[in-house]
Amino acid sequence: MAATRTKKKVFTGVTMDEALSAARLFSQNSNSIDKLNAKMNEEITKIRAKYDDQLTALADGQQEPLSVMEAYAKENKDTWTKKSYDLVHAMIGFRTGNPQVSKDKKFTWDAVTELLKKSGLNMFLRLKTEVNKEAILQEKDPVLIGRLKEDAYISIIQEETFYVEPKKEEAAI
Repeated sequence: MAATRTKKKVFTGVTMDEALSAARLFSQNSNSIDKLNAKMNEEITKIRAKYDDQLTALADGQQEPLSVMEAYAKENKDTWTKKSYDLVHAMIGFRTGNPQVSKDKKFTWDAVTELLKKSGLNMFLRLKTEVNKEAILQEKDPVLIGRLKEDAYISIIQEETFYVEPKKEEAAI
């Protein structure tokens, strides 16, 4: 079923009675949504439980055939003309992952960084300069905050968003 788009209505001049009525309707709908979601989740849980043992047994039953096919592939990979081999009931093969940089297990990345510096291999080092937003948010000096705004066009803003928290116990009335 395709979702239809409706234009959002703009309300003005709303009275207290209209707001109270809207809050009651909103809370009732919210409560109904929660009840339906709980019922749906309960039914989904029952369905999962019904098939869980069967799915587990099937998944466990795949382990041995998978190991057999993997052993065959590793032992016969050199005879293949491609990276995959077509069996009657399955395609087996090897996927090449993306290249990764690794280091010797005896060294930490910090130690590797120092070794690159000492070896003059600075082209493989990155110096990252970025705005320290946390420091800006902690700054209280109005002169510095003014300079940030004038010199770097940085402002500290705090937006406000509307929210509704339905009162569940009252929505049932």
